[in-house]
Amino acid sequence: MTESKRGRVTIQDSNGDVFDNWSTFSMTETYDDPLGSYEFTIRPLRKDVREVQARFQKGELVSIKIDDNPRATPSIITVKTSLSKGGGVEMTVSCKTVLHVATQASADPEAFDKAPADVPVDEIVIRTLSPFGFTHIGTDFKRHTEVVLGKAVAGDSATVSLLDLKAKELKVNENEGAYQYCSRIFSRLGYALRVDESGILILGSPNYFQEPSYSLVEDYVGTRVGARAGDKALSLELSETNDQQFSKVVVRGKSEEKRKKKATTKPQAATRLSRLTGRFANAEMAEAAQGTYDIYSAKQPFGEAVEELIDPRQPYYTSTIQPFKPKYINDRYSRDNDKCNGFCILVHAKPSVNAFVVTATVDGIVSHSTGAIWAIDTICSVFSDTLLIEDDMWVYEVSMKVAKKGGARTTLKLLPVGSLVIGDVPG
Repeated sequence: MTESKRGRVTIQDSNGDVFDNWSTFSMTETYDDPLGSYEFTIRPLRKDVREVQARFQKGELVSIKIDDNPRATPSIITVKTSLSKGGGVEMTVSCKTVLHVATQASADPEAFDKAPADVPVDEIVIRTLSPFGFTHIGTDFKRHTEVVLGKAVAGDSATVSLLDLKAKELKVNENEGAYQYCSRIFSRLGYALRVDESGILILGSPNYFQEPSYSLVEDYVGTRVGARAGDKALSLELSETNDQQFSKVVVRGKSEEKRKKKATTKPQAATRLSRLTGRFANAEMAEAAQGTYDIYSAKQPFGEAVEELIDPRQPYYTSTIQPFKPKYINDRYSRDNDKCNGFCILVHAKPSVNAFVVTATVDGIVSHSTGAIWAIDTICSVFSDTLLIEDDMWVYEVSMKVAKKGGARTTLKLLPVGSLVIGDVPG
């Protein structure tokens, strides 16, 4: 298949000059990893090594485009130059997004010791991250998705208003990274902090309301009546696990009230799955399990909990034999019901990226059926008779591998719509 149909990668150095003499390129983007991974190899002639080294030095930016659509502007982290026995030279340039420094640098522990409550979060973040070159936060995640896709995205998207986002208890923990501090504030409010294709901060949450940008079908030999159009999967795998998945999570916090003779009411929150059964489970068992929840909830010794339902397309935990699998946590940092609830969501939903995962490999880095470039935080319709899947799924991770004079492959990790929910981090 021609390069134009598979997708074309363009790499530019920090001066904006196109570099064509790369040999291989690979990248991995994961929704809840703000750094990503971008790597390319170069096999220069020995007389050209110094020139290439001067163009790609650690700490400098590179620009990556796919079919002339901006994809990322990462920073070079590591450059390795190897000399083989036969005299050949190979350079490997490894990059991550420009948030890399902020994840390793510390936040000033005295920065917000005396800050007033309800400070606008954009002010907090800019004050914390401005030493690393960040001066603005964008909120139009849909625009970013359309840029990297190279196509318009149909359907709704969640909007973010920075003016409505306030935060309390802004103290920086000792040894806390600058990005981790800012991410802790946003995750408590239900948002993820990333950078867009230009390296500008951008705030958003998983967009489960958009229309599908791709269609993925099972790869098999032969034809059948009613076969669906779409990108054929070169390989397809379904992984389902109950490991570290729970039907219910309860977090009990520590009250800010001073201790009296009688015990004070502790803050508490709970999350549970709104549906307990999977595709093949028994409805009667689900009803019985729901009754078990009611019994256990009635016995809670710590006052009235704030309970929130989590409703993914596929439940994280399923069992007709042992439908009730709770997790109870005491967290001294959760000092009110809202913080308990945020921590509940984190514990319950974070492991969901392993609960029900479809991994697919497709040819090229651009969808052959729709022309959209493969990207995270998009929706893909998946049809597999063998795996019994006929549903829209959310693209959680995209990994691309491209050889300049060879083929190109993209590996996708897809989750049920609604699976990943951003919650609070403890501390």
